[in-house]
Amino acid sequence: MTSQQDLMTFYKNASHSYTQKLHSKPYDSYRNHTINTTIANHLPSLTTPHVLDAGCGTSAFIYPLLKHKYHTFAYTGTDLSTDMLAQAKKSYPKSVFIHADAEKLPLYSNTFDLVIAREMLEHVPHPQHVINEFFRVLKPRGHLVVSTPSWFGLIAPFYFTKRYLLNTMQPIDNWWTPFTLKHKLTTAGFTINHWTSICPTLYHDLLPRALLPLV
Repeated sequence: MTSQQDLMTFYKNASHSYTQKLHSKPYDSYRNHTINTTIANHLPSLTTPHVLDAGCGTSAFIYPLLKHKYHTFAYTGTDLSTDMLAQAKKSYPKSVFIHADAEKLPLYSNTFDLVIAREMLEHVPHPQHVINEFFRVLKPRGHLVVSTPSWFGLIAPFYFTKRYLLNTMQPIDNWWTPFTLKHKLTTAGFTINHWTSICPTLYHDLLPRALLPLV
């Protein structure tokens, strides 16, 4: 079992050059651009939303999308890595950042209009606990947008090799089928409004992803 300390060590080592590395390789740059574009296209129309970016990392992905979509918004980013959060605070000093385990969010219930979990559910030990927390902190009729890898992706066999044979993935990097993810979401109380795969092309690294804007 991977310990929380293993996760902390991984993200500490990755934090200072995380964003730069994700854009330095053609497949990473293309993959992240496509994920971000799809998320942006599925953000709900809201007026001055209070947004939780769960597993925000350096906030380099979601914050710019929100700034482009909404005239004004309140942003809260949570992450397990203090090093990632330190980088995020430098970039967005007026936003709120909280060091938190997504399985036990130190946040009030019925607080957020929108929760976004971009490529983070596969990196937590107990994803059902995390999804339950998302449901708890969302306001009634709030929205959840999730992107996460799928075993139905064309590159899934390569992921299997990297994860289970070469051991070159993140300390926790677990994938599901869309049916498993749907079950976890509905178990928490969510209703699925939209479900899409993102660019199932061989040029992608680990796609398609399941993307789910929910209310």
